[in-house]
Amino acid sequence: MQHHPPESRPDTVQVEQTRLLYARLPMAITFNVLLALFLAYSLIDVIDRSRILAWLGILGAALLFRTALTVAWRRSGAAAGECPPYWIKSFQVGTTATGLAWGIGAALLFPVNDLLHQVLLSFVLAGLSAGAITSLAVDRISTFGFLIPILLPLTGLFIIEGSAHTTAMGIMTALFLVFIASNAVYAGRSQLENFRLRLKAIEQEQVLRQSEARLNRAQHSAHVGNWELDLVNNKLHWSDEIFRIFELDQAEFEPSYEAFLNAVHPDDRDRVNQAYTDSLTSRTPPDIVHRLQFPGGRIKYVREHYETEFNSDDKPIRSIGTVQDITQQQLAENILRESQARYRALTYSASDAIVTADRTEKIVGWNRGAEAIFGYTEAEVIGQHVTMLMPPRYRAQHLAAVARVLAGAQPRISGTGPIELAGVRKDGSEFPLEMSLAQWESGTDKFFTGIIRDISERKKDELALKESEARFRFMLENSPIAACITRIATGEVVFANQSYATLVGSTLDKVIGINPEQYYPSRQDYAEVIAQLQKGRRVTNKLVELL
Repeated sequence: MQHHPPESRPDTVQVEQTRLLYARLPMAITFNVLLALFLAYSLIDVIDRSRILAWLGILGAALLFRTALTVAWRRSGAAAGECPPYWIKSFQVGTTATGLAWGIGAALLFPVNDLLHQVLLSFVLAGLSAGAITSLAVDRISTFGFLIPILLPLTGLFIIEGSAHTTAMGIMTALFLVFIASNAVYAGRSQLENFRLRLKAIEQEQVLRQSEARLNRAQHSAHVGNWELDLVNNKLHWSDEIFRIFELDQAEFEPSYEAFLNAVHPDDRDRVNQAYTDSLTSRTPPDIVHRLQFPGGRIKYVREHYETEFNSDDKPIRSIGTVQDITQQQLAENILRESQARYRALTYSASDAIVTADRTEKIVGWNRGAEAIFGYTEAEVIGQHVTMLMPPRYRAQHLAAVARVLAGAQPRISGTGPIELAGVRKDGSEFPLEMSLAQWESGTDKFFTGIIRDISERKKDELALKESEARFRFMLENSPIAACITRIATGEVVFANQSYATLVGSTLDKVIGINPEQYYPSRQDYAEVIAQLQKGRRVTNKLVELL
């Protein structure tokens, strides 16, 4: 297959012109053969047969060439449309050769002094020329290459004979040549113009189809379809994507406003219809989200946006809008809203304080637990700096830690384990607290959420326990009764008072870590005591002997 660079590609008019010429060629060849046989048969008695045979041979050669050209054209297939100059030139050569063959026939077969057969020859050639306009008019060179070689010699032959009748016939033939040539030019222009108009319409249709295809692809990717409602004729046009969104077959479904409403979820139908009706009155383009209901209870969410055109009488004539499938987006938003609602319910009802701050340290989250612990309402703290909740001695340390977090570090304060700090209530009083602090991101923003627990009561309990332990230890250490604490697993003394050290005849520093078994002369007595203790029993008032 021959390819042409873009600048040398044939134009579509030439392609169509070539196609039309070759499409009509078989009929033209057949017509030439029939007329030639008819003419030869009509003149066989008045013209020498050798002349007739010679002429038939010349014409046959020209027609054979055109037949071979027709076969080559058909076999070439699509390749023919890629090089019309070659095929047009070949066609022009064959047509001109055929015209010359008929012109030679006019000279060889012209019946001198036989007006009847001269008229017959003239009618045959004139009919042949008139018929050529239909098949050759699209190419001017082929038209004149065929007409002039036929009619011009005939005109000359009539005039040369010199009689009044033949001279008149010659003039009439010349006028016919001019007339038929003019008509051929006009017919050729008309056909070429029709070609251009038809090809332009085809190109525009192709451009339109390509544009629609691109639009359909874009709409399919964006899940957006467009529609147009003719309010005058109550006709609704949907794009392909709307049929896909509504899951309807274009071949079976006829769009209409009523059919559209039937596809809307029953609970949204009145709202959608009212929104459209109100827009015709207010002329405000609405933007409405509603549901579509499908068999089995399946739901889709779509967003409708449209506007209406009005005529000079302020009557609505056409509405144009779009439909976007936002099901995935809406479901994600629903999940997010539900998650946020659960989070708010959980955090708001928690007894611990849950405080969230943004990267600028401004408070953006405050629950009821925080209100109870710190004494501030949500309205009092939202937008305030978190350092308002800290004693001054902790603020510099806190700001430095947050700066490290924003810089990408992971300080201990952002870990999972709680740390103990102090907070400041609204009334200015300080209190001990335990806080777990975590950093999280949303988009490009960073946030800090702290879970804070007031440990004032726990600190009191811890202090009371330490005081109790101190009193107990003091009592044991200063008791006149010998006392020691032994680890059962190893038998080592872990605590002993001075009375015990004196009892065993040693000092405090030496009895710690010693196994008391060495102080028993009867190891069996000690083993019995240990066995009872290991069983969880108490040993009281047992007399033993010590070394």
